[in-house]
Amino acid sequence: MRLRRIPDALERIQSQNLLVKPPLTIDDSWIIEIGMGKGKMITKLAFANSHNNFLGVEKFPSAAVKSLKYVKYYNLTNFFILISDAKDLLSSIRGKTNQIWLTFPDPWPKKKHQKRRLTYKSFLSIYANLLNKNGVLKLKTDSFKFFEFSVASLLENGWKIIFRTNDLLNSSVGDQNVMTTYEEKWVNLNYKIHYLEAIFN
Repeated sequence: MRLRRIPDALERIQSQNLLVKPPLTIDDSWIIEIGMGKGKMITKLAFANSHNNFLGVEKFPSAAVKSLKYVKYYNLTNFFILISDAKDLLSSIRGKTNQIWLTFPDPWPKKKHQKRRLTYKSFLSIYANLLNKNGVLKLKTDSFKFFEFSVASLLENGWKIIFRTNDLLNSSVGDQNVMTTYEEKWVNLNYKIHYLEAIFN
C-alpha cells in the first residue's frame, strides 16, 4: 500500500520532542528498531520496559508520525525517533546497543535489487558496528525467500544464528511476541511469520 504523504509530519514529531538529530550517542540501555513504520511494536515495548530507551529509525516522516498516538496513549518518556536511511546509521549513531530489530523490511524480491535488502552484507556490517559484543540482531518477516536470503547472508558474513523459526507465533518465544501493525494484518490472514536472532562472532 502506498504511503500517503503528510506535509507537516516532521513538524508534528518535533513538537512532541521525540525527534533526535544525529549524531546521537547511545549505550546498551538503548533498543533500536530499524524501519519502525507506524511504531506500534516499539512503543509497546517501550511501555513495558521503562528502564530502557527506545529508538525508532524510520526513513519516512509520514509513517513515523503515526507513532504519536501510541506515545500519547502510553504516556512515553523513553521513546525517540530518528528520521534516517539505514545506510546512514553509522554517521547518525555513536555508541553500542544491545539489541537491534528489523521488522518486516522490504524484501526487494528482484535479484538485481539484492544490495538494497537490509540483510545484505553492507547493512550487516553496520549492525555489527552498532551492537556491543553481546548484542543481538532480531528479524521478523513474512517473506520466506527474504528470510532464507537473510539466513545465508548472516552465515556468510560472520554471524551466528542463535534462534530461528518459520512460525513465530507457535514457537517457544511466541508468547513474548509484540506485533507490528503490518504483522497483525498478515497473521489474521494466516500467514506464517519467520523470525531469527543472531549475534556477530
